[in-house]
Amino acid sequence: MTELLADANIVAAGRHPDPVGLPALVDAARDQVQRLKPRDRDIALAGLLEPLTPLDPRRPSRDLLEHLLDGIRACLVVYSNEIDEHGPPAEPSGLVLEQFRDAVRQRAALTHHRVHA
Repeated sequence: MTELLADANIVAAGRHPDPVGLPALVDAARDQVQRLKPRDRDIALAGLLEPLTPLDPRRPSRDLLEHLLDGIRACLVVYSNEIDEHGPPAEPSGLVLEQFRDAVRQRAALTHHRVHA
C-alpha cells in the first residue's frame, strides 16, 4: 500500500513513477494511434496512455481507503450469499454483520504474520 501511495504522490508532483518504462508506454500508444483514421487520432490519443497510478493522485489516501472499503463491502455480500440460501438481503442484518466481523477477525488472527512480513 505504501508503494501505491508513493507512486500517486510522484504523479501528483508531475513525475512518472517508472521513468524507465515511460518510453515504451509512449511508443506503444503512438503505434496504436497510427492505425486509426486521422479524424479519430486526437480523441484516441488522450485515452490510450494507461493511468500512471491506480489511485487518484489528487487524493491517494482517500482513494485507497474507498477501494478498501468497497472490497470489504463486496466480501460482506459474498459472505451473506454463502450463509443465506435465499440470497442476500438488501441490507445485511446485525447478526450477519456480527458473524462476518467474527470471521474476519478469526482469519486475521490466523494470518497476521503475513501483514508484517
